[in-house]
Amino acid sequence: MNMSRPQSGNTQLIGLVAVVVVLLVALGVVFLGGNQEEPVTTQDNLPEEVTQVDAGTLEGQPAQVERNPDVGGPNREEVSTPTMLDDFGDAIGGMVSGMVVDDQGNAIAGATIAVSQRFSAGVQIRGYNDDERFTSNTDSSGRYRLRELAAGIDMNMWVYADGYAPTQAPPFQALEAEGQELPPVVLKSGYSVTGTVKDEGGNPLQATVVMSMQPRDAFRAGAPDEQAADDRALGREVEVLCDDEGAFVFSNLADGIWILRADHEGFAREEVRPLMLMQGQAVEPQFLTLGDEHIISGVVLNDQRMPVADALVSVARTQPRPVLSDFTRTREDGTFDVTGLQDGIYGLSVQAEGYTNGRSGRLEANTQGLEIILQQKANVSGRVTGPQGAVADFSLEVFRTRRGNPTYGMTGTTFEFSGTDGTYVLENLDPGSYILLARARGMAPTWSSSFMLQREDVSGIDVMMQAGARIEGRVIDANGKPLANTTLSLHGNDYDPDQIDSLFGAALNDPNNVPKLEVRSGADGRFVMENAYLGSVQLFIQHQTHMPTLLPLDLQEGQVAQTGDIELYRGATIYGTVLGADGKFLAGGTVNLGRKDGASFFNRTMTVDARGRYRFDGLRAGTYEIVAFPPANENVFLFPAEGDKQSVYVQEGEEKEVELKSTV
Repeated sequence: MNMSRPQSGNTQLIGLVAVVVVLLVALGVVFLGGNQEEPVTTQDNLPEEVTQVDAGTLEGQPAQVERNPDVGGPNREEVSTPTMLDDFGDAIGGMVSGMVVDDQGNAIAGATIAVSQRFSAGVQIRGYNDDERFTSNTDSSGRYRLRELAAGIDMNMWVYADGYAPTQAPPFQALEAEGQELPPVVLKSGYSVTGTVKDEGGNPLQATVVMSMQPRDAFRAGAPDEQAADDRALGREVEVLCDDEGAFVFSNLADGIWILRADHEGFAREEVRPLMLMQGQAVEPQFLTLGDEHIISGVVLNDQRMPVADALVSVARTQPRPVLSDFTRTREDGTFDVTGLQDGIYGLSVQAEGYTNGRSGRLEANTQGLEIILQQKANVSGRVTGPQGAVADFSLEVFRTRRGNPTYGMTGTTFEFSGTDGTYVLENLDPGSYILLARARGMAPTWSSSFMLQREDVSGIDVMMQAGARIEGRVIDANGKPLANTTLSLHGNDYDPDQIDSLFGAALNDPNNVPKLEVRSGADGRFVMENAYLGSVQLFIQHQTHMPTLLPLDLQEGQVAQTGDIELYRGATIYGTVLGADGKFLAGGTVNLGRKDGASFFNRTMTVDARGRYRFDGLRAGTYEIVAFPPANENVFLFPAEGDKQSVYVQEGEEKEVELKSTV
């Protein structure tokens, strides 16, 4: 089944009730920018700068909705302008803008906008900047602008400003050929939490009290201390000091699930989890009692018995429940003390750059003199050559090989080499079984032999590259009209395009380990794919509005393969607008499309844009079930109401408008 790039693999699991997820969070289960230069792309006319918004329009548009040709009716023209791509091969979307206001409609200047990729099953997590985030700040008019986000990738937005409770705005997608003005984000005063901290004798303690939100992001980069610093900057972790009476007050807390923790030197840390701040309900005062402190201490050494400094030491209590965790870092002499622990049984892990992880299980609280030995990671070396001898400029990507699984596992680790004599050394790899993928200009991507790393370095992993093939052709529709922005990708013989709309979607690697190579056709429908992988392969051709096709090829070294004209037939389209229970556009909501007939599993989702629009293109003929539901954070999924579901039959080439409403 075809799926356009903006929709590719956006499969989300619905059907989990909020109560279940809250319980999971309570047990500790965590699902896991600056503005850049403005891209050259088609933009909608963005609104003039404003400093105040009518408070009656803050939550969305009125229920009276006029038909809008921009929704995507039968006469929508194909986009034929060249598409700019980012480093991940995704189309760069138009600028996303909006306002941040208070509940009276007044603009809030200096608010921080933090954007991160929203987890969707079947979609690879891109590494936007170093921590998958773009950031912006509102100007004096309360406006923000986000540029060069990948089109069609679900994004979360977190908004923070001093004096207000931060909030997670509805999710969004940048649009490929269109700017987008999101609804205003409204910041309010939020929640307050009060309480006292005393010792077991009832004496007040001037303890440090910290409130931390349960993580909403499915995947987070960085060590725990780096994540904590990030959360503090965005109002997701806040800290206060108790007064002389042991009393504390937190203000401007965001809606969500929190952990309350109290620390005082010489006492065991106390936690309250989960602390639910939801639906405007008042929170009762919290009374914390700190008991006797327990300590786990020791030293971290390498296999030469030299101290390892700045290693991250993490502990987690396994008995009794609830799970309590903490971390520290080793000193210059490798020693560490994890203080403030309650009585119980703990597991301990150690991480340090250049070393394998160290672990110790079932430690009693107050364990002293613990010794953790870390093994130094191993290196692999070799030489990359081509038909003319040594290759001077090349990259090596590291993949894992797994027993019983012919598909290589991605590690996300790539090394670049320039101006060399073809030799390389890859340092600090974890023990395991690996294979390397070499890429170089003018050469076909080439796999090394597989190898096993333990403690010893491995040498002689040489890669002999060949000149790659070149594939040329043109993509047209049934009327002979060129199809611009068609995506063409290379795959192995066992590749099944129906996987795109399956549960795991685009996250699945090629079953024959054909390296990823993807191009797009130009305005004239023509394409050129350089340095193609050699052997028996398939060229997968997909266009947003047309049904895909596979073209088998047998590529030889240095060959120029002419495909001629590749004809695609227009698929069906289901499009429309979505209203919420209040009769306003459901911006940031989700539309789910499933197949009611057919043998293979089919599921697509997409995020409703700021104007309430959705569109599914390139569908095969058949009967589909479509339903919309409102935005929810990543820890809570909603059941859509049965009455909101609609059954739709479409024929190939047909465009059908379906207006949706969510009553949830």
